[in-house]
Amino acid sequence: MRKISTAQWGPTAGVPLPEAASAAPRSARLPLIVGLSAVLVAVLAYAAMASGWAPTHLDVPLLEWIAAHRIGWLTPVMAAFTKIGGTVGLTLVLAICTGLLAWRRRSWWPWAVMVLAAAGSVLLTVVLKDVIARPRPPHELAVPPFETSGSFPSGHTLNATALTLVLVYLVLRWPVRHTARIALLVVAVAFPLIIAATRLYLGAHWLTDVIAGMALGLAWACAVIAWDRRMLARARLAAGAGNQAEAEPGAAMNAA
Repeated sequence: MRKISTAQWGPTAGVPLPEAASAAPRSARLPLIVGLSAVLVAVLAYAAMASGWAPTHLDVPLLEWIAAHRIGWLTPVMAAFTKIGGTVGLTLVLAICTGLLAWRRRSWWPWAVMVLAAAGSVLLTVVLKDVIARPRPPHELAVPPFETSGSFPSGHTLNATALTLVLVYLVLRWPVRHTARIALLVVAVAFPLIIAATRLYLGAHWLTDVIAGMALGLAWACAVIAWDRRMLARARLAAGAGNQAEAEPGAAMNAA
């Protein structure tokens, strides 16, 4: 019979120790490499925006084309969907999903990881918007209600990318069926892309805003995942040391 971790807080809480050991990676190198690459993309987007090249050759022409080709029935659909990626909508969806995951796995750890991810994502959004202070697209290219906060980066896109990726990662931390794994990976890619598309369609952001938002969201998600994987690896080592310590007295008694 497999030994079950009784801890309700740590990275292996509610996970059979053999699964916890196999799920723990050898290093956090891969997410860090992906995260640093995403940061580079965000820096390039900012450089293109700050140099004036992107607004002239990319941002304005694209948004003008979108504004001229909006479809009457699609506009309210996009406006409704973009609310899911807003503060209230995304918080509600993630709270429900995290609560179900924590209850299903009998662990508080998903809450700890998601709170860390959400706090960092929101802080990153607020600070960068205030520091860069890029104006939003003009009202004639946007759909009301008009937003007044900084445009770079797109907060909806950044938060949707970071928090969706972390949530899907947490679900996949435990064994799931192959079909469920595929569905979750599709959601992890599709949801941030759809949110980004709604921000462009509604004229709430420029293209470079959503590119930077998605890149920074990916970078922050990778940082959180790397931290969690490191914690899981440490918990695996601690569990292995504990099992070895329990086995040694028994071996000594048998030898006697």
